[in-house]
Amino acid sequence: LLFAVVVVTMILISWLRSGRSGRAWRMIRDHEVAASAMGIPVARYKLLLFTITSAIIGIQGGLTAHFTGSVSYDSFTLTLSISVVAMILIGGLDSVAGPLIGAVVVTLMPVYLPDVIGLFVSSSNASQDASNYSEILYGLLIMVFMIKAPMGLAGLFRAGGRKVLARWNASRTSR
Repeated sequence: LLFAVVVVTMILISWLRSGRSGRAWRMIRDHEVAASAMGIPVARYKLLLFTITSAIIGIQGGLTAHFTGSVSYDSFTLTLSISVVAMILIGGLDSVAGPLIGAVVVTLMPVYLPDVIGLFVSSSNASQDASNYSEILYGLLIMVFMIKAPMGLAGLFRAGGRKVLARWNASRTSR
């Protein structure tokens, strides 16, 4: 069920991004005044985006209730919000796959971080403080990706793939 919802959501987002509304949203994000001057109804597109994202968040809340049995405001903390922002920024803002890549990284970080920290401090301290260390690492990664790689890991993978493809094409043509 979860996989199907993710696939349908990714297809919907890809369809929206590639169409007229996706171009309008990018224009509004990059140059809101210019978008308005070009005749893009900024308020309408912002309201549409708010509605779509609210629907997706509502589906997420319904899935949370389905899988956990109950939903409470105690479950949605500042730490969770920071984790979600870290997922988006680490994975990449302007891509469909970026937030998924970021979610994998941020979700697996507390699992593997105690092993890495255990090399420097005692293993009991590393496992007890893993969540604190992962929050610090989230903050550091957010700063690094905002400054050095604003397109996130997805952008780095795309750039690396283009370099590999360019080298491969260059080696084929030189033969």
